[in-house]
Amino acid sequence: MRVIVLFLCATFSLYASNLLTHNIYERSDRIDVMLSFDAPYEGRILQKKEGDMTILTLEDLYFNEFVERTINSSILQALTLEPVENSTAVLLKSNQDISVLASKTVDGFGLRIRARLSSTPVQAAPLVTTPLPSTQSQSIVDGRYMLVIGIMLFLLLVLFWVKRKVALASSKGKATWLFPQGSNTEALKVLYQKPLDAANKVVLLEFEKHQYLIVTGSSNLLLERFGEGRVRDDGEFKNVFEQNRQKLDEYLRIQQNQLSSYKEKASQDFTPTR
Repeated sequence: MRVIVLFLCATFSLYASNLLTHNIYERSDRIDVMLSFDAPYEGRILQKKEGDMTILTLEDLYFNEFVERTINSSILQALTLEPVENSTAVLLKSNQDISVLASKTVDGFGLRIRARLSSTPVQAAPLVTTPLPSTQSQSIVDGRYMLVIGIMLFLLLVLFWVKRKVALASSKGKATWLFPQGSNTEALKVLYQKPLDAANKVVLLEFEKHQYLIVTGSSNLLLERFGEGRVRDDGEFKNVFEQNRQKLDEYLRIQQNQLSSYKEKASQDFTPTR
């Protein structure tokens, strides 16, 4: 039975906060006691007055030490922290009437206890701690930010889909140097290809039951057109390539002469600046 109770207490403590540190800040008109926790504090705070003691009970807050500090002030003379069952008691000793206000930080990881001199007695009533407006507004802003990001990602996906559809539709009816406007270029197949040099290669294409032997690269040239199934394997492609060797050599020679002529003309037209 004792093991079960200890297990339940350990499980319950996982959902509570622990007091980590405490600091005292003295001012001429007030005393601030700052408490920090290892998790956002969500428990209730009760306040009562007993003689010269103002006692704050922080429910669901764990602290395994007993701390007593002396304060040299006309507002407070001593501060005591002590564990009480599943709570922590904060005792403020003062020889005068004081008012005490407790307020959490925005993230809930801290609590400020402020003591001031008061002309009226402090009533023994529980302190109501409500979430600060900035905490709620911050969560709203975060939610709106994530919503905007989601909408932007959705719009990007829609734009990408539309662009792809338009590009696909335009490519189906796009005219090329070899095939007229309106040809279905999706039926185009590359059967064989052979490089001639670094800039040109011979390609055998099949399109709408016809085969085309072309040169592609620095410019495009149609060498020969065959019927369906004219070239069936790599050996027949080599034969066709050799049969068009003369045309290919003539084409490459013309390309080389044009390049040499362009280089010569470019060197003549260039006049160095001094």
